[in-house]
Amino acid sequence: MSLISAKSYAKINLFLYVTGKRQDGYHDIYTLFLPIDIHDVLTIKRAEKLEFRSNNNTLQLNDDNIIIKTDTILRNEYGLDISYSIDLDKHIPIGAGLGGGSSNAATYLKLVNTDSSLNLTDAQMISIMERVGSDTVFFLDPKPKLGYGRGEKLEDIDFKVGLFLLIINPNIFISTKEVYCSKTLQLTDFKTIDIINESCISNYIDVMRLMHNDLERVVLPVNLIINDIIEKLNNYDDNSKALMSGSGSTIFSVYESQESCSKAVSYISSIYPDFYIKEASVILE
Repeated sequence: MSLISAKSYAKINLFLYVTGKRQDGYHDIYTLFLPIDIHDVLTIKRAEKLEFRSNNNTLQLNDDNIIIKTDTILRNEYGLDISYSIDLDKHIPIGAGLGGGSSNAATYLKLVNTDSSLNLTDAQMISIMERVGSDTVFFLDPKPKLGYGRGEKLEDIDFKVGLFLLIINPNIFISTKEVYCSKTLQLTDFKTIDIINESCISNYIDVMRLMHNDLERVVLPVNLIINDIIEKLNNYDDNSKALMSGSGSTIFSVYESQESCSKAVSYISSIYPDFYIKEASVILE
């Protein structure tokens, strides 16, 4: 039986505001999702029963696995009667604010929809993704987008600024749920935010001006290593800016040239040789 594979891309949040607490227990946000070229690879093939393997042994075939949650919904509610052997070649850090799990779920949904000829509509796919995660809908069509609500309400944005990124993860897992449930979380009044459009992001200076993350106020005081990384990167280069992505623990910093980015990678790698450190870029097409 033939294999079907697809890249499952990560994301960063160029800005993230938490604007309210919802009745369903989640929070409303306003964010700018940017897909980046760091990715996992998801491969499926038809099998006699559902199987799951990954090079990351913390991921197992169980109800906590967001890919398995997606498969269960398809099987129970959308008539999926084909079983798959799933292989996930994992490179995006877990619990890192890069959306790796959400991306995996969306990628699996798209692969199965094609291979099994379920012929799901866009609305059905969005509905499935809304049920398994808050930012999963973005990964059905990972292009620069503004996100509202839980992150599932999306608006296209013509983001054309080429960015060179340093991505660093200190090998710390941070629970998104715990961050949002923290008593130290402060909400931002949506009325106080300057809502952006394409004309607001025409150059590199605009990008640095827009960078913001409300969740840093929760994470940085109790995860001093993340705060330390941000300070070191900001002090190293006045023409760059470092920010935590999502609920952490990944930090990204932006650069106007690949040379500047590569120098920063060398600098921070000499301080933290055991951390996950990569160069990346925003996917614009």
